[in-house]
Amino acid sequence: MADELLDPAPMTPPAAPEAVTVILSVAGDGQIKWVAGDVRRLIGWSPDELVGAPLTTLIPKRFQESHTEAFGRFVASGELRMGGRALTLPARRPDGGECDVELLLAGTEGIADRAVVGVLRPAREDGTDEATLPSAIRTRIRDLISADRPVAEVVGAALTPICETLGWAIGVVWAVDPWTDRLHALHVWEREPGRHAAYVEATRRSRFAAGEGFAGTVWRTGRPWWSDDAATEPGFHRAPMAGQCGLHSALFFPILAGSGVIGMVELLDERRRGVDAGTHHAAWALANELGRLLGERLRRETERMHRQRLELALTAAGAGMWTFHIPTGQVTWDALLEEAHGVPIGSFEGTFDAFVERIHPEDRAATLATIEAAVQAHSRFEVGYRTEGDDGVLRWIEGAGMPLLDDAGEVYVMTGVGRDVSARVRDRELLERRATNAALAADVGRALVAVGELDDRLQRTVEAIVAHLDVAFARVWTLRDGSETLELRASAGMYTHLDGGHSRIKVGMYKIGRIAHRRKPHVTNDVLNDGEISDPEWARREGIQAFAGYPLLVGERCVGVLGVFAHHLLTDDVIGALASITNSVAVAIGQDEQSRRALDLLEETRRQREYAEELLADRHRVASVLQASLLPPELPEVEGAEIAAVYRSGVEEVGGDFYDVLPLGGMRWGFMMGDVCGRGPEAARLTALARHTLRTALLLGRRPAGALSALDTALHATDNDGRFCTATCGVLTFDGGELRVHVGVAGHPPPLIARADGSVYDVVRSGPLLGVVPNAQFGEHALGLSTGDVLLLYTDGVIEAHGADGLYGMDRLRSEFAVRRGGTAKEIVEGLLVTVSEYDDMVTRDDLAMLALRRV
Repeated sequence: MADELLDPAPMTPPAAPEAVTVILSVAGDGQIKWVAGDVRRLIGWSPDELVGAPLTTLIPKRFQESHTEAFGRFVASGELRMGGRALTLPARRPDGGECDVELLLAGTEGIADRAVVGVLRPAREDGTDEATLPSAIRTRIRDLISADRPVAEVVGAALTPICETLGWAIGVVWAVDPWTDRLHALHVWEREPGRHAAYVEATRRSRFAAGEGFAGTVWRTGRPWWSDDAATEPGFHRAPMAGQCGLHSALFFPILAGSGVIGMVELLDERRRGVDAGTHHAAWALANELGRLLGERLRRETERMHRQRLELALTAAGAGMWTFHIPTGQVTWDALLEEAHGVPIGSFEGTFDAFVERIHPEDRAATLATIEAAVQAHSRFEVGYRTEGDDGVLRWIEGAGMPLLDDAGEVYVMTGVGRDVSARVRDRELLERRATNAALAADVGRALVAVGELDDRLQRTVEAIVAHLDVAFARVWTLRDGSETLELRASAGMYTHLDGGHSRIKVGMYKIGRIAHRRKPHVTNDVLNDGEISDPEWARREGIQAFAGYPLLVGERCVGVLGVFAHHLLTDDVIGALASITNSVAVAIGQDEQSRRALDLLEETRRQREYAEELLADRHRVASVLQASLLPPELPEVEGAEIAAVYRSGVEEVGGDFYDVLPLGGMRWGFMMGDVCGRGPEAARLTALARHTLRTALLLGRRPAGALSALDTALHATDNDGRFCTATCGVLTFDGGELRVHVGVAGHPPPLIARADGSVYDVVRSGPLLGVVPNAQFGEHALGLSTGDVLLLYTDGVIEAHGADGLYGMDRLRSEFAVRRGGTAKEIVEGLLVTVSEYDDMVTRDDLAMLALRRV
């Protein structure tokens, strides 16, 4: 029997001597068209006074607005929401007083397009019929409300007489929570506390949106709902708990206030019962009185919630509110906005001119233009400006505003919010500076390691400095070993020529020469008053404000000077960025000095080999600074084969693992993989030496064993501090469709080969360590690769990875290699890297490398 009360039939009011019938026409403005009955005896008005008057004549002022809205809805829709229901409400008397009457409404046709018939009768208090209970409830609620007691206490006390008198087991008053816009149980009454604990607990936890289940439907439609067996209703969310507790009958009535539903009354009982007239009148009396007397409270609570939510949101966002009254120029700031501007609370002057004075001069015009445009366009605006607070701190303020229009459509008030976003701006600037410095370091690194003449690489370096740091111009002078004259090698920015009065500078002369002589940087943000600047008039004419010069040192030797001139102050970040790249530039210049003789030195005497060792040391320093020479930037294409490599660095200092693949001319390619003992700068120095030596030997035509011998000799010739090296070196030859491999191993884990038939085995046994035994002999092994065969080189970081089962080991590596041998070279090494890394549980991991060559 659910929904039986959702669409009630019109009720025909019983005739009574005191009944008065009032007909209202839709054609007019809600005027009373006809009065029948002794209206004067009922409410003090004569028929002549009422006919032609608006119905609001009979309605107390506090209810007129809600009546107008409800009547307007009826005119528009024809739906009479309260039709057929007896309502007890106050009527206004001619003397301004009030008297309670019962009103029954029904729609009618024929008087006008639409009309309403209302039957008025006295609200009876004699205790003889069903009207007694609504009147008592109404009086009880009014007494509670007038005492200004808490809402939950009021509705709890109001439920008691209804539920006890009518014999209901449970009564609930639901209200709309303005914070969540959901119905929640404001109060739950139980005839026998604890008897229906599961249902009561479920009710207290429940929250319903409009239209959700029966409770939400009553809220959305404003129509009651009832059932004589709620436990079986599929749309009743708490039906399982109702059945568990033996509850069957359920009645829901909406609580109306103004034009909307603000809550709901719920009644339940174990008996299967209908809704008699007493229950009907009692529930409506409670719902009507709660709506009429609590509506204003709930409205105030909603407004307070909205204000509190706005204040909390603004406080959480660190935003303050402002108002600008345009006719008077008065501006009000709240405490949060004063705090955002660095103004002591309560000290803001309160005028638009005072606000303008607090805007940074460089931002003032743009800010005022934005506000003026918003006033003209009657539109929302956003501004961002700097301001200096009374504490002397420069802040960034971000704000937004909206105009309010008067009756003439002109802007008379603007209001909005503002907040201090200085931290965000500083963080963004810091990130931008870091990004700039990182981009500068990357571009300088790429420039210095590029193939080409030194002058070209230095020119690309100074161009990167000018582009990233926004300086006027940058230059590099170099100083040849044993020379006393600095030569201008690169210039970018304002000046790009390499001739003129400063193209050659004696060491000790001018600021550039003195930097080279002293081997110390010189930085100033006040060029005009700096005694080191030889031509302040030129600086004034060109607007030069700052200068930074750095000696380019390789060890204790100065190989040049980097000089930068700027029209603006050089910040600490810019100075730090310049200082960080000087070592890279210096080492690149030193490398260039040595590289021009590298191949010749490899073939000269021991003295020349020792000098070549110094060259390799210098090359190492370039690699450690630029972090680019231990591993190749990319692998070359190999005829008839796929080749791929992976590298995982350790978590502490730089390690000694390296690999390389290089074309040797014709259809020959060299490849290598090695590992220098230890970590840190010395290991990296020997790594660079080993890789360069093997590359040079292979390029000079040596076989793998000869290349290993050359590296062994070089290691014995250098101060290796007891360090040794392991390496695998090989040559690939593609001849007439056959891919041949010659490979030699010196103390290194032996390469693995996976054949197309599924077998996996070591290619060759390892030879002696490099740099340990004088005059060591190294062998090599030759093999052919057929389609699908894969050759794998790896460092000991792979097999020495430590996990729950101990070392990763050769057996596990062979097994995983066999599983992945069918993939591409890239898939093989990347898959193995994932497997090893997941197995490795060491906090301090070793670096590792793998190189795969697959015949296609």
